[in-house]
Amino acid sequence: MSTEQESNMEMINAESFTSVEEDNHDLEITIDSKDYHSLSIEELSQELNPFQTEEQVIAGRNQIEAIRKAFLDSFNEAITALDSENEEDVAQKDLLYSKKSAFDKVYSEIKSIQKKHYKEVENSLKKNLEERLDIIEELKNLIKPENHTNNKFNAFHALSERWKNAGSIPKDKYNHVWNNYRFHVENFFDYIHLDKEARDLEFKHNYDKKVALLNRLEDLLQEKDIRQSLADIRLIQKVWREDIGPVERIKREELWARFDALNEKVIEKRKELKTLLSADEKQNAEQKQAIITQIQELTQNVKNSVEYWNKQSEKLNELKENFIKIGRAPKEVSDQLWGSFRSALKHFNEQKNTYFKSLREEQNKNIEKKKALVAQAKALESSEDWATATETVKKIQAEWKKIGHIPAKFSNALWNEFKTACDHYFDRLHAVKNATNEQEVQAFEQKTILLKSLDKTKLSGEPKEDLATIQALIQQWNQIGRVPFVQKGIQEEFNKAIDGLYGKIKMDKKELELLQFKSTIERIVANGDTRKLNEEEIFISKKINEIKAEINQLENNILFLNSGKKANPFLETVRKSIDTQKDVLDKWKEKLKIIRSSRISQ
Repeated sequence: MSTEQESNMEMINAESFTSVEEDNHDLEITIDSKDYHSLSIEELSQELNPFQTEEQVIAGRNQIEAIRKAFLDSFNEAITALDSENEEDVAQKDLLYSKKSAFDKVYSEIKSIQKKHYKEVENSLKKNLEERLDIIEELKNLIKPENHTNNKFNAFHALSERWKNAGSIPKDKYNHVWNNYRFHVENFFDYIHLDKEARDLEFKHNYDKKVALLNRLEDLLQEKDIRQSLADIRLIQKVWREDIGPVERIKREELWARFDALNEKVIEKRKELKTLLSADEKQNAEQKQAIITQIQELTQNVKNSVEYWNKQSEKLNELKENFIKIGRAPKEVSDQLWGSFRSALKHFNEQKNTYFKSLREEQNKNIEKKKALVAQAKALESSEDWATATETVKKIQAEWKKIGHIPAKFSNALWNEFKTACDHYFDRLHAVKNATNEQEVQAFEQKTILLKSLDKTKLSGEPKEDLATIQALIQQWNQIGRVPFVQKGIQEEFNKAIDGLYGKIKMDKKELELLQFKSTIERIVANGDTRKLNEEEIFISKKINEIKAEINQLENNILFLNSGKKANPFLETVRKSIDTQKDVLDKWKEKLKIIRSSRISQ
C-alpha cells in the first residue's frame, strides 16, 4: 500500500470517527434530556437557578434552551386560557407577566455568560491552531536531512507531548490539521534511520497499544448496556487518534482493516439502539395524539351549564397530566404534537370562556332584576294601604325566587336589603293587628309597673341569693305575657335593666356573662320570637367558625415560625393569642349549647 493510500485511509477513518461521535452524542441527548414540558412555570424558573457559573452555563446550554422553550410554551398556554374581562383572570395575567419578566432577566444574564465564554473559546481555538501548525512545522524540520539533531526521538516525543496538550482547534480545520500531523509523523518513522532500534521499539509499543484497544472494543460490543458501551467506544476512538503513534508499515493495513470492521459493528449497534428508541417514541407519539383527540372531543356536543364545564375542566386537567407523563416522541413530530396539544387546549379554553362570558351577561341582567325588586320592596315598607301592599309584597317575593343565579358577592347583599324591606313591612302589619289585642295592652301596663319597680330592687351581695332574685323577676315578667307589637320596645328596656342587675353581682365574669346570655335566651323563648332565636344561633355559629379559622391560621403561623433556625421573638405572642382565642371559642360554644338546649325544652 502506498503512502498516499495509507494517508487516504487515515482520512476516511478520521471522518467516520467524527460521524460516530456526533451521532452518539445526539443519541445521548435523546436519552438523557429532561422533558421540561412536564414542569410548571414556577418549576421551570427554578430550573434556571443552578446555572450560575460559566462552567455550569456551558455544560447545560442544551438544557437551558429546552427550559426556555418549555417556559414560553407554558406561558403562552396559560395566558391564552385567561379571560381579559374577568377581574381574577386579569390579576393572574399580571402575575404571569411578572414571572416572565423575572425569568427573562435570569435568562439574559445566562446569555451574557455564554457570549463571553464563546468569545474566549474562539480566541483560544485560534491560539491552539497556531500552536498545532507550529508543531507540524517543527516536525517537518525534524526529518530534513540538513537537521542534525543528536537525539531526534527525544525531540519527537517532546513535540508529541506538546501536540497532546495543545487544546481544541476550530472544527472546520480539525481533519486537515490532524491528517497533516499524522502524515509527517509517519514520515518521521519511515525515513528516519538514525536509530532503527528505538524506532522499532516505538512501533512495537504503538502496535501493542492499538491491539489492546481493538480487544477492548470487541469486548464492548458484547456488552448489554450499549449506551454505556458507546460512551467507552468514543473514548477508545479518541485515544486511537490522539494518543497513539504509527506502527510499522506492514502491520498498518491489518490494524486498520480490523478497526474498520469493528467500527461497522459499532455503527450497527447504534442503529439497533436507535431503532428500539424510535419504536418507543413512535408509541409515545400515538398515545399523545390519542389524548389530543380526546381533548378535542371535550368541546363536541356541548351542554352549556356551569356543572358541565366544571366536569369537562376536570377531564381536561387529567388528560393534560397524562399527556405530560408520556415519554418523548420522535424529534420530527415532537414540535407538531406540542403545537396540536396547545391548540386543543386553546380551543377548549376559548369555548369555556365564551360560555362564562355569556353567563356573566345573564347574571348581570338578573342583578338588575333583583335591584328593581329591592326598590319596589323599599317603596312599600312604609305603605298603609294594607290590602294592596300586602298582595304586592307577596307577589314580588314570588318573583324573586324565579330570578336566576347571580354571583355570591352580590347575592347576599341584595337579599339582605330585600328581606329587611319586606320584614319591615310585615312587622308594621303585625303591629297594627296586635294593637287591637286588649290582653296584650293589659300585659303592657303590668310590665310597665314591673319595669319601674326594678329601679328599687336591692341585692344582698350574696351571688346565689341575688341570682335567685333576678330569676324570679324574669319569671314574673315572662308570666305576664305578650305586649302589643307596637309596644315591643319595652322588652329591650327590661333587658337593659336586668343586665344592670346582673352587672352588680360579684362573681366570675365569664360565668356571669353566660348566665346573662341564658337569661336573654329564656326571654326570647318566652316571647315566642323564633326568628330572633334563629338569628342568634346563626350569628354564634358563624362566630365559632371565624374563631376556629383564626386559631388554625395562628397554628399554621407557629409551624412557619418554628421552621426557622433562629428563635423567633413573636412565637410566644402567637401562642398566647391561640390560648386567648381558645378561651373565647369555649365561651361561644357554651352559648350555642344554651340556645340548642332551649329548643329541646320548648
